[in-house]
Amino acid sequence: MLKRKQMKIRYQYLIAILITTVIYLLILQSVNYFYTSSIIKEKLITLSNQNLEQIGSRIDTVIEDMIIASNAIVLDDSIIDILLDEEEAFFVKMRQVESKVGKVEAANLYPYTVEITLIDFNENVYTTGDLEKYRYDKLVQEDWYMEALDSNGYFLWIGPTRSVFNDYTDANGMTLVRLIRKDYYQPCGVLVIHLYNEKKVKHILRSDEELDGTRRLLLNENGEVILSSGSFEDIKDYANELMQYIPSDGTKPVDIKDENVFISTQSIPKTQWTLVQTIPYDSIMSDEIGFRNFFIFINILFFLIIGVITYFISGQLTKSHRQLSKLMQRVEEGDFAVKSNITGSYEVNMLSSSFNAMIDKINDLIQKIKIESELRQKVKLEALQAQINPHFLLNTLNGIKWLCIIEEAKTAEGMLRDLGVLLEGIMGKYNEFITIEEERKCLESYIRLQKMRYGNIFTVEFDIPEKYAHIKIPVLLLQPIIENSILYAFEDKEDVGLITVRIREEDAYIVIEIRDNGIGFDSKVLTSGIDKQPRENYSSIGIKNVEERIKLYYGDDCSLTIHSMKNQGTTVTIRIKDKLMIEKP
Repeated sequence: MLKRKQMKIRYQYLIAILITTVIYLLILQSVNYFYTSSIIKEKLITLSNQNLEQIGSRIDTVIEDMIIASNAIVLDDSIIDILLDEEEAFFVKMRQVESKVGKVEAANLYPYTVEITLIDFNENVYTTGDLEKYRYDKLVQEDWYMEALDSNGYFLWIGPTRSVFNDYTDANGMTLVRLIRKDYYQPCGVLVIHLYNEKKVKHILRSDEELDGTRRLLLNENGEVILSSGSFEDIKDYANELMQYIPSDGTKPVDIKDENVFISTQSIPKTQWTLVQTIPYDSIMSDEIGFRNFFIFINILFFLIIGVITYFISGQLTKSHRQLSKLMQRVEEGDFAVKSNITGSYEVNMLSSSFNAMIDKINDLIQKIKIESELRQKVKLEALQAQINPHFLLNTLNGIKWLCIIEEAKTAEGMLRDLGVLLEGIMGKYNEFITIEEERKCLESYIRLQKMRYGNIFTVEFDIPEKYAHIKIPVLLLQPIIENSILYAFEDKEDVGLITVRIREEDAYIVIEIRDNGIGFDSKVLTSGIDKQPRENYSSIGIKNVEERIKLYYGDDCSLTIHSMKNQGTTVTIRIKDKLMIEKP
């Protein structure tokens, strides 16, 4: 009896419900996560971009303050007169410039740290910074100075300050350079305003409502950092990587320095600068991750509750099934007198009814098997009686007697040996089944005995591949067919008859063909069945027995068929399986 390893139906119900619950929770969690994360991400990005716009407005305000201060200077006629005056002493003009510039700073640039410098065309430099750092002959050779002269009064924005004015200031920031003209036509000097990253400018990129890890940079057209907020290990490399995403359309995720961030940009209209903001993806999704973890905890708790409830419910639902299973075990142990009176659902009632019907069917089959076993023994006896008849034994013994007289018993010895082999194969050396190789040896002995009687009027050839030699078939399956060919196929035939035994495979069957080139007969006599109508020149007793044994041992899908035409020979085809259906106890 096979060891029972199948899972109980109770646990199958339990697992099915739990799997369904898990799938539902996973789908719900996934949909909820992606939906809420999309909303949260969109809102947080919108909020961050609003902060970016506010900071951009602050920078615009700073730029506007510098422009207003520069206008106040370049439009001041007294300052222009000082720059054009070639006779007044430098230190006098210096005090006058300082006074005027100081008022401008106090009026327009008081929140900032600034340095204002004026350069006239009389080789004079007026500055609120360190005058010793300014050399007129060097200043007029600088690129920014030449660009200012060519700008026709337009603004020249430089940032960071030290990238151009490193020789004149140690502080960093942004610088405005413009040409000073009298009456908009006569150039009279160059104005330089340095606004340093101190006071109000120092915190201009920061916001009170921003996500952790947010970084903002104000970059010039070459990717150099003018202003920055946030922590940087190497701000220069970070800025260089940002440049490949500028200009950027909206907000998008990118990988910078092995970090997944969302990048947003905003141009500063009055300059060629760009304000860039990066926010770590984890910062944007931190709230959603917390919500997701909480939801996972709730799902696990819900799953455990469902599991406990399902366990008890499945026990009640499968109670009747377990009772039926116990009855089946009793049947498996050989108790065929059990009956089921279990009731329950429609399916349980059907199973209970089917169980009782199965028990009745099993008892009927047991009786049928007993009858078939008795019939099998009867068929075997009939086979022996049909093939080994007194007439054949008498003729064989008479042949042996006369040969013993005529010859010196050599041929008689051979006949006796062949007869012994044949009788052993038929009457007890073997079980009900015999291998094809053993059957062939018995046939060879039988053929030699028949040749002693009939002479060389026929010959038998075997075409049996070695791979079929081990296949077992019922005893005397082929001998009755060959006997019919010897007795009836070659009557009135002048040349030597040929009987061919050939074995081949066809689909799942073993096909055995016994073909002779004898006188044949009209095969229409066979259409009514082998066992129903006698045939001229073909004995039906042995053939009928062979057919019955094929059906008995192999089933109805196996068969024996005969095809014959007058003067064209006869072919008997046996279709069996390579499977032993019954073994002798």
